[in-house]
Amino acid sequence: MSRSINGFTIIELLIVIVVIAILAVITVVAYNGIQARSYDSTINADYSTLAKKLELYRIDNGAFPTGATQADLRTALETIDMKLSTSSYSLTNLSGSSAVNILYIDESSGQNYAVFARSRSKKLLYFSSLSKTPQEYTGTYATNFPGVSYPNLANDIGLNGASIITYFVYSGSNFRFWN
Repeated sequence: MSRSINGFTIIELLIVIVVIAILAVITVVAYNGIQARSYDSTINADYSTLAKKLELYRIDNGAFPTGATQADLRTALETIDMKLSTSSYSLTNLSGSSAVNILYIDESSGQNYAVFARSRSKKLLYFSSLSKTPQEYTGTYATNFPGVSYPNLANDIGLNGASIITYFVYSGSNFRFWN
């Protein structure tokens, strides 16, 4: 009597495992891309709100927040009272060291400013009074941020013409903007 054994061969099982693994890899890659875009979109939304608050400050005070020292600038910025979305900002630089997460640069005249932030997607995003729309900074200093000369960074995006550029660096995980 011949006996028939039903079941899957090892080859068939391996093919199913490989197909499942390929589908899992595709899913993880797609999820990471969606998550990175979400981080950037959140920062862009924060930038949009901040731009409106800075414009209101300019209307009320005749200039954007500025200060002769970082302490003066911090005092001016505290009046904006903006909360940021904590999960989207990177707390490290590209090499993984703890780093600056928000940088506000202003011209001493108070007529122009720029805000930089590194997203958890690793992009360095900025907006300024000149550009009005958030964008990725890919210039000379992108990989070294925040360890760059801030006046050089400001000049690189066209924020120049002032004799003194003050800046405020917000670093930490509290994320109550400027407070």
